[in-house]
Amino acid sequence: MIGRRSWVLLAGCGTLLFGAGTWACSSSSDSGVTNGDDGGSGGDGSGSGDAGSLAMCGPPPYINLGLVVQAASTSDNPARVPGAVLTSPLCPDASFTADDNGAIHGLVTEGVPFYGRFNANAFAATLSPEQEFDADVPELAISLPPSLLTAIVPGYDAAKPTIFVEVLLDGGHAHDGGANCNDPSGIALSVQDHPEAQITYYSSDSIPAPVSGATATTGGGKASIVGVDASASPVVIVGTKTGCTVSFVKDTSTGRIPLENGYISIAGAYLRD
Repeated sequence: MIGRRSWVLLAGCGTLLFGAGTWACSSSSDSGVTNGDDGGSGGDGSGSGDAGSLAMCGPPPYINLGLVVQAASTSDNPARVPGAVLTSPLCPDASFTADDNGAIHGLVTEGVPFYGRFNANAFAATLSPEQEFDADVPELAISLPPSLLTAIVPGYDAAKPTIFVEVLLDGGHAHDGGANCNDPSGIALSVQDHPEAQITYYSSDSIPAPVSGATATTGGGKASIVGVDASASPVVIVGTKTGCTVSFVKDTSTGRIPLENGYISIAGAYLRD
């Protein structure tokens, strides 16, 4: 069973968005509740029950997925986001609403691509990276970025897709006379097969600002991407830093980034040796 995880990035504990999203990790499964009723495509988000009546997303076989939706924050105890709504193309007729503790619990098809849309008042409409689950994940904490994120992205268009990339340190080291794989700066990004992608890198300020003319990440490790049509979904982002490995694949994250008009797709770039 997969225990300690964080989502959207399913990365383990770390910091995301504005240097302000502390991802909680937990292996407990008793904080989630069920939203939705029985049904092969997921229910309507109105009911609750025990494991036998969990809302279903997609066809069997299933894994048990528990989410805790919270606000991106510098606090060790981020505010939960009750009422946040999760939908997914895997179960297009279903919706799952976070309870008063920001918890969502359901059954998701095992071993098939899955991503979630998250919508909540005062937060940016967010897409998770694509996942494939092969075991139960009892609790994942997802931190939603504030709606002001859309105001800092050059070229943002509410009718088109946007990607926001966060570099996450993943066990890399500083090498004598060589690369520092424990430093999020210096990573150049591109979108595979999409030279039309427009990439902006951001400062390391608490509210990051676009850095004019930058060709790689700063110490803040943040970038946005616009200009790729939603019909290209999912896309693969390529990151390069001399002497290091940059990967968007980790645990259940496949490395493929879904795109939908009007949503910000969150992507984690894992920096390793």
